[in-house]
Amino acid sequence: MTAVPRTAHRAVGETGEPDGERSAGGRPDGERADGARAEPRGGWADWPRRVPTDPRTYLLPLAFVLVAGVLLAVYQNLLSARAQASLDLWASTNLDNLHSHPVGAMVASALVMDGHPWQNLLLTALSLYAAVLRFGTWRTLAITGAGQVFGTIVSEEILGVRIASGGLPEQLRHVLDIGPSYVMVAALGAVAVRGGPGRWAMRGICALGLALMGPTLFGGLGVLDFTAIGHTTALLFGVGASWALPARGARPGRVPGARAVLTSRRRFLPAWGRAAEDTG
Repeated sequence: MTAVPRTAHRAVGETGEPDGERSAGGRPDGERADGARAEPRGGWADWPRRVPTDPRTYLLPLAFVLVAGVLLAVYQNLLSARAQASLDLWASTNLDNLHSHPVGAMVASALVMDGHPWQNLLLTALSLYAAVLRFGTWRTLAITGAGQVFGTIVSEEILGVRIASGGLPEQLRHVLDIGPSYVMVAALGAVAVRGGPGRWAMRGICALGLALMGPTLFGGLGVLDFTAIGHTTALLFGVGASWALPARGARPGRVPGARAVLTSRRRFLPAWGRAAEDTG
């Protein structure tokens, strides 16, 4: 005689639940054999559930797009060429400006863009969004702020030493150095290195972005180009700040891996309880 599983007896005779509320194995729909609830199936059909609904996730990247976008539109459409040059020179994080108005220059240089400005704006906003997803708004500000500040200070101080030693011309004290690249590099590096478990796609995209832009960002490092030094410093300080700060949702003093241990324990206890019933 074939033995009928105990769970089947419980489904029909002990619980009295109507047919259709339990799976073929006698368990409620969505419950695994070990008693834990099964995770919803992934795939493209499941992507709306994965989209963050917390509006704070979008606050920093949208604020950057709004401020930098309005400034860029005014810059391109309303300012004369002379006014544009004056704004660029004032916002540049060169040696002269760092001595006269360091805070204003560091903030403005991340919002005033040259080269391909709209492309730079979009890439920086996406990098900020990826960082906020992982670290939250305030930690992302700390990470990108560290990249901007230390990337600027280290690169310009090295440039100043080379000028003072006669290795470079004095005119480089007024060099044009604007754009959000230090912010973008710090954010991408932090997510690529410390993106967290289960975020391999996001980490891979950030790492790929750094690799594709690498020749432009770090190409002059061998000849001590000050922008290449700044990008390298921003990357290192951004990654370092991401390790110094807890990730989004982390609890201070939490032991790494504790969640996995507790989850395994919860999954073990229901199965152990059913085994006790079977032997009782």
